Amino acid sequence: MDYEEKARELMDFHMKTKESEMSNRLHKMAHGEAIMLECIAHCENGIMPNEIARDAGVSAARVAAFLKAVEKKGYIERKNYEGDRRKINIVLTDIGWNKVNEKRQEMLKRTAWYLEQLGEKDTEELLRILKKSRKIMEKEREKKGKQ
Repeated sequence: MDYEEKARELMDFHMKTKESEMSNRLHKMAHGEAIMLECIAHCENGIMPNEIARDAGVSAARVAAFLKAVEKKGYIERKNYEGDRRKINIVLTDIGWNKVNEKRQEMLKRTAWYLEQLGEKDTEELLRILKKSRKIMEKEREKKGKQ
């Protein structure tokens, strides 16, 4: 069994289910640098500071402090927003992308190790159950959206 492939599948599941209430609570507990860098990484054309605060579930003041710290490290740069010079877009630098990819690899390896400890049968069962759970949550979200 390729545990790294299964780890990718598990990580993909977590990314797709981040809208769930439980996942949101867990996400809000992990407001570290890696989480906010991921918020920036997921926005191809950059992201505004207020969007980082919303996506990471943190205050604007926390984002401002974060941006100052990671800008000093060379991970991000601020660019004027297209069409409105008063707005600032945050983008990752090459150094920032390297840091994000390094963290992703660490997470992939830790997840692969965990799945290896579970074993092939339990890993397959875990993924089956998580996929089933995602379908249930998606149906519930659709139902609530129609109300």
